[in-house]
Amino acid sequence: MSKDSTLKKVEYDISQGDFGKARDRLHSLIGTYSDDLSLRSELACIYAKLQYPVMAGRYWYLEENQTDEIKAACERFEKSVNNDPFWILMLLKIRFNVDDISSDYAREKIKNLQRKCREKHGYSPVYSQKSNGEILPKVKVTLKQKFTDYLFIAFLIFVFGCVVKACIDVVIYILD
Repeated sequence: MSKDSTLKKVEYDISQGDFGKARDRLHSLIGTYSDDLSLRSELACIYAKLQYPVMAGRYWYLEENQTDEIKAACERFEKSVNNDPFWILMLLKIRFNVDDISSDYAREKIKNLQRKCREKHGYSPVYSQKSNGEILPKVKVTLKQKFTDYLFIAFLIFVFGCVVKACIDVVIYILD
């Protein structure tokens, strides 16, 4: 189904008051045309009508001309993820080359989030193309994170070994 025919169905669904179906169609379109910011804005309007301000803020987040309602929704979205730039980027689902986006405002906002993410976490999500066309985030793992992970695994192995030794000691004690 083409983008235009799906958008016509979205308009029809909205005119019939079926916002749920319109929302689902727009999610599908955004999955295919993730760089089309107008789709995100339309979806945000539907979430606002459904009284889901956090979700509306999520999809209005890259909107340049922000009304008070849009600003409030975007602030609620940010608060829902504790203003963490990593989670904001992950939930925005940036599945396109940021440099190719038509909106200077959105491009700068995304790049600013990526910079803040690198400052806070030491990395930011980088999206790459998979062979089947789906784009997934690639997260750079730092040496500190690897060390922490290995230390935690070693601790779990140690605890498991202690539990096994204690069980063996109990069995030996019972058998004696």
